[in-house]
Amino acid sequence: MGRFLIALTVIFLAWPLVAAKRNASRTSRPVAEPAPAPAPAPAPAPVRYDLRNVKWGMSQPEIEQAEQEALLVTEERFNAIGTRLIYKTTYMVRSNRQPEAVLYYYFKRGRLTMATYHIPPQKDFKFEKLSQYVQDYSDIKAQLTAEMGRPREDLSGSVKKNMEDPDLIDKLAVWQKKDTKIFLVFMEGRIKLIYRQLPN
Repeated sequence: MGRFLIALTVIFLAWPLVAAKRNASRTSRPVAEPAPAPAPAPAPAPVRYDLRNVKWGMSQPEIEQAEQEALLVTEERFNAIGTRLIYKTTYMVRSNRQPEAVLYYYFKRGRLTMATYHIPPQKDFKFEKLSQYVQDYSDIKAQLTAEMGRPREDLSGSVKKNMEDPDLIDKLAVWQKKDTKIFLVFMEGRIKLIYRQLPN
C-alpha cells in the first residue's frame, strides 16, 4: 500500500512536466504557410482593327452598328459588284485642323473590302484653298509615316499612264500592312485616302 501511494505521488508530481513537454513539442512544430494566391488571368489581347473600329470581312449591318457617324446614303449594286455606304465624318489632319470628309465603305458579296476618305468632300472643294490642301496632304503623310514607317512608294509630280493621258496624280504614297494596302493620293487638289484589303 505504501509503495502504491509513493508511485501515485511521483506520477502526480511528474504530470505537469510531461504536459509541459507535450505543449512545447506542439508549439515548436513549423506552421504551414498559406498557399499562394492564384495568378491573375492574362488580360485579353486588344482587338485589332483594319480601319477605325471596323475589320475586313464585316457585313453591312456590322459596319452600320460599329460606325458612329451619320450615314448619308446606301448605294446598292455600286459598279455592279456590291454595295457602298457613305458617311459624313471628319479627319484629324493635325491637332488644330479637322476638316470635313466623306467616308465610303465598299462591299463585295456582302463583305467589307475597301474604304476611302475624300478630304475635303468634293462639294466643298475650293481652288483658292489649294495650298491648304497641299499642306493637309503633307500632314496626313507625316501621320501615316510615323505610324507605319516610310512609304513603299512615294511619287511626286505628274504621273501619266501614257503620253496621251492628262495628268492623273500629283502626289502618291503607298504603305502596306499585314492585311491592308493604303494609298494616299493627291489628285487635282483633292485628297483620297484609300484602304484596300489584301487578298489572302
